[in-house]
Amino acid sequence: ADRHQVIATLPLLTDTERQQILYDWNDTAVPYADTETIHTLIEQRTAAQPEAPAIIFRDEIVSFDELNKRANQIAHYLITYGAAPGTIVGLCLERSVDLVAALLGIFKAGAAYVPLDPNYPIDRLEWMLTDTQAPLLITHSKLQQSLPLTAAKMICIDTQWSEISQYPDTNPECMATKD
Repeated sequence: ADRHQVIATLPLLTDTERQQILYDWNDTAVPYADTETIHTLIEQRTAAQPEAPAIIFRDEIVSFDELNKRANQIAHYLITYGAAPGTIVGLCLERSVDLVAALLGIFKAGAAYVPLDPNYPIDRLEWMLTDTQAPLLITHSKLQQSLPLTAAKMICIDTQWSEISQYPDTNPECMATKD
């Protein structure tokens, strides 16, 4: 209709299609009580659908039940070593199922975490550990050499799993609040 129209300015979608793609399909907000914590939401989902996949990472599929049990064992282990509300736990793991389970375990213990990227320079990691005074540090054995010397109790979740797995897989008493 207008041969002088620049092709780059032509609309590819109708107004209805644009509304649907940009707004209607992205209206995914789900209300939940603001008193809930992430780990209690996982516990509720575990109770409702224990066998549903919670994590798909590479070739590994972990159900909500398995994830919750792993996180509970980590939480009980951390509690034994003093994790509680107000405690900061260093977390230096690559993306993995262990990372998610450790995060949930820290939350279930009531503690907070400080993310320590294994790719950070050792001076940065040392400063972060010193600054936060984290008494516990969760990592993998292959990352242990890239971490600075620290007073924190180092927990290598891969090589110490046989010890951690001896702890109860039941939900610990919830010590964390939404705050």
